[in-house]
Amino acid sequence: MNTQATEQAAKAVKVRQFALFVVEVCILYFLIWVPWRTSRASFLVFFGFGMIQVAATYANEFNPGVTPPLFMAVLMRVFVGLLAISGLVVELVIGFGAKPWWEALLLPAPPFVIASVWFKSRNPAPPFFAGIFGLMMALLLKLFT
Repeated sequence: MNTQATEQAAKAVKVRQFALFVVEVCILYFLIWVPWRTSRASFLVFFGFGMIQVAATYANEFNPGVTPPLFMAVLMRVFVGLLAISGLVVELVIGFGAKPWWEALLLPAPPFVIASVWFKSRNPAPPFFAGIFGLMMALLLKLFT
């Protein structure tokens, strides 16, 4: 009897996870692909700075079991935080230049949804380096196109 209830609970969790995944994919499609279909470099700027903002959030939690030594240093946490704040300003400038104000305010949100799917641990290193990679790719796209 107990194993049957456990199996039903496991199925319910899988159904809930699938439903959340479908909702996240819809949000990503409507808030990322549709607005930035014409400018992949702007999309990569939003992605890169968004991942750095997620890394700044994780770095300020200070969890010694998960946080790598690089992100335990106060100087690195301040650097990531300042980079995240400057990235938010850049995102808002690009967003307000390209979209109406209500859409521009929603554009920085999707990276947090992406991070909840890709980076389940609270380690700030993977989203930080994914963000740096996204910003480098945006720079290369701007230089070569």
